[in-house]
Amino acid sequence: MFGTKASLRDDLTIIYNQFKDHIDIVIRTINIEELKRQKEKGEEDEKRRRIEEEEDEKKRKLKDEEEKVKAMGNYIEHMVQQESLLNKIEQAKVRSIEVRGELLSWLSPFDFEQDHDRIRKKQFRTTGEWLLKSPDFLAWISSIMSCLPWCHGTPGVGKSVLTSIVLEHIRDTIPVTDSSHICFVYFNYKVLEVQRPADLLCILLKQLCRQLTILPDDMIDLYEKCDANKERPRLQSLEAVLEGIVSRSQQTFLVIDAMDECVKEHREYLLPYLVKLLQAPSSRLKVFVTSRVERDIRITFSKGFGKLKVEAKKVQDDFTVYVDNFIESRSEEDNLC
Repeated sequence: MFGTKASLRDDLTIIYNQFKDHIDIVIRTINIEELKRQKEKGEEDEKRRRIEEEEDEKKRKLKDEEEKVKAMGNYIEHMVQQESLLNKIEQAKVRSIEVRGELLSWLSPFDFEQDHDRIRKKQFRTTGEWLLKSPDFLAWISSIMSCLPWCHGTPGVGKSVLTSIVLEHIRDTIPVTDSSHICFVYFNYKVLEVQRPADLLCILLKQLCRQLTILPDDMIDLYEKCDANKERPRLQSLEAVLEGIVSRSQQTFLVIDAMDECVKEHREYLLPYLVKLLQAPSSRLKVFVTSRVERDIRITFSKGFGKLKVEAKKVQDDFTVYVDNFIESRSEEDNLC
């Protein structure tokens, strides 16, 4: 029935090869289909990625536009605020100019400039250099914090001359601006009308307002209110205005000469108020005080404040300078005659 073994083997080989070829075709077909699916998937993934990138780009552009709109809105708001601020400043300038002269006259008819000029004439070029070069004074004038050196000594040692020297030194070295101010007091036991607390604060405010380009609104408001009611300002109102100016200033210098010549009744107000000003959190007040060693002054300045003693030897050196300059000036006058 069957052929020879060789013929059977050949038939099986043919069948095997045909089956193998068929399998190869099937495998290639499957690979082609797989490659096709992978390609299609890759194309779909690429298409999806491009769509996502386009969406992201649209979102980014939209966000950029929103940021631009927001920035433009902020800019417009800022410009409106600036314009409003400039208008307010301009209005404040106009208001300040309109009332400045009357307000300063209303505050006080008194001024310590004449006292200062009179005392300043007693000094010469090197008078008081020991004070200006002392470590305590240098630390005081360069400090950014509120502080007070108390310069005390016996009667007649030249404390008032030292006060004038300190004041002139401040004026020469510290430029007066809207944020840096100087005020001063020369007490005299014969001049009582400047020692009452309200009157004294009025004089200090007058000095400070002279240095301000624009007068504070609360100062003008107080003036207009009191002027309308034909009354003098209350002490508490003056304190509020003064403290406002000091708190807004980067530094304010207050130089006080002969604190002991302020009657004790008024010192009972002035000394605690000075301490209050110095200890205020926002204060940048620098106070320089000269006086005799009176008990209430010593107690007030015994803690937390610097002390500078005016010694006879230092004053003698200043007196020697005075005499030498006097003799020199007289010699020059004689030579001219």
